[in-house]
Amino acid sequence: MNCDEHSILGNLSIQLCKPHVVIGISIFIFACSLRVMLQRNMRSSKGNNTRIKTFWELPYPRGLPIIGNIHQMGNSPHVKLTEWSKQFGDFYRIKMGRYDALVVNGHENIRNCLAKKSAAFAGRPPFETSKLIGEGLSISFSNYSPEWEQQKQCTIKALKLYTSGTDKRSTMEETVSSHAKQLAEDLINSADQQGLVGDLHDTVIYSTTSVSSMICFGRSFTREDPELKEFLTNFQSFDKAMGASQIVNFWPFLKYFPVLGKSFRNLKTYTDQYWNFTLSMLEQHWDTYVPNNMRDLSDCLWSQSNQVGSNGTAPRHRANGATDELKPRHTANGATDELKPRHMANGATDGLKPRHAMNGANGNGMTRHNTNGDVTHSNGVNGTTPTKIKRQLTDQQRRIAYGASDAFGAGFDTISAMITWSIFYMAVFPECQRKIREEIDRLETSTFSLRHQGDVCPYTQAWLYEVLRHTSVSPLLVPHYTVKQVEVDGTIIPAGVVVLFNVANADRDTRVWENPEQFEPERFLARDPATGGARVLPSETSKILNWGAGKRRCPGAELSRHELFIYIANLVKLCYIEQAVEGIEPAIPWPCTTGISTKPIAFRVKVTQR
Repeated sequence: MNCDEHSILGNLSIQLCKPHVVIGISIFIFACSLRVMLQRNMRSSKGNNTRIKTFWELPYPRGLPIIGNIHQMGNSPHVKLTEWSKQFGDFYRIKMGRYDALVVNGHENIRNCLAKKSAAFAGRPPFETSKLIGEGLSISFSNYSPEWEQQKQCTIKALKLYTSGTDKRSTMEETVSSHAKQLAEDLINSADQQGLVGDLHDTVIYSTTSVSSMICFGRSFTREDPELKEFLTNFQSFDKAMGASQIVNFWPFLKYFPVLGKSFRNLKTYTDQYWNFTLSMLEQHWDTYVPNNMRDLSDCLWSQSNQVGSNGTAPRHRANGATDELKPRHTANGATDELKPRHMANGATDGLKPRHAMNGANGNGMTRHNTNGDVTHSNGVNGTTPTKIKRQLTDQQRRIAYGASDAFGAGFDTISAMITWSIFYMAVFPECQRKIREEIDRLETSTFSLRHQGDVCPYTQAWLYEVLRHTSVSPLLVPHYTVKQVEVDGTIIPAGVVVLFNVANADRDTRVWENPEQFEPERFLARDPATGGARVLPSETSKILNWGAGKRRCPGAELSRHELFIYIANLVKLCYIEQAVEGIEPAIPWPCTTGISTKPIAFRVKVTQR
């Protein structure tokens, strides 16, 4: 650099250091920066005059340190979340122990997240209870992954295979119809001299469990079956333990405490029993499976899992004829994790007795699953060491077992809640019951199906949708979890956030429903110009979100709808259902228990035979 250049740079630096120049440059930089920020804000808020916010800028209710807002939510969290939405808006955040959660209210907001941005919201939180129940293989509780997507598609195809063809549909419909008729008969027979029936829960859940077992495993139960009674007793304990174990989800270290962790340890025991019950009914399928004979949903799951490879295509065959379909995963030490049976702390399995005796030894043979993943059985003599059957559960079999187990659980528990609510609403709204009966009585058949009679029973369909909406049978869905960053309503939500979709709020959203507090099945109907009668409006029924939407929509939603229609048609055909005490019991509002499904607490109805 020459002297002239030094002189120029030196003079420039001197000039730049003068006070008035520094002030001028500072004003110019500030003006440019302000203009850039204004333009950026205008672009980001175009159409709503708001800037892009972060999740941490969302409003939130004040809670307690460490605890957060859990203590404020009470026994009906959806009620408190709706109350907070009036103060903080449709989107706000809450603190649940160690988790920060996004709460989404409003029908359109929930649908936008679940359907339009489904991939981002398809996860499940890493709750301790979910890990215990699903072991990463449950469609309902496992987190989103390519393997989960494959398993979900396999289940959807299996359900379609199970309900495809006239013969298969007819068999399913006949199964449900026979149990629905038996339910009506049981209600009539259990009435006292005044025609009053007490707590319906046991009667209804016995019926729906038998139907779900027949659909999933090809086995039906009678109400007096000791195995069914034992299972349902344990399931009630499982349900209570699940509710009491939620504290461990928010503070996992509590599961190691003697007192606070007791419910979680009990949940593990009841989960083991549930698993053994469903697995025992699956075992014969692996020995008697015939590709061209789909006996039940478990066979269909087996068929579809053999047709879909890990990349969504047919499994590749190696030279020896074997496939690389769903190979067992290997651990670091080279062993496979083909089966991780859940055993009690003392090493015992304490599972339910299977439906068949092994070896026929006094009928007391019992299937067990040891810690090495081997299926074993005893010979019926107390104290005898179990002998090993030459079979291990492969990863494929475990996925099928969890898929069937999910379908079985959803089938009997959620359907049971819906049928109980249906009986409740038929008693409270006798005029609606009369309209349903008029539709059903016009049918010249004793076997009902949505497939054959749905179009000529629009009011019955509308009534079922309105019961779903008015009860909000799934008020919060199963909690979701963001698997990637996503923008909603001008807010950036990071990955790893628990999301609560307040479906109960959506079911009463005045921006979507007219007079949402009123029970009006007619809201789903319109006049059919072709026939002059009524028809169901798909544009309205699609607003029901109790089965979820997008990637997490319940794969068995349509099957559930068919099952509900058959139950209701048979109940109104065979009996009259009235309030036990006119205007008082049952009546709206009525206290209920909340969980994944909302259920009314015990109520009485008057049931008389037609």
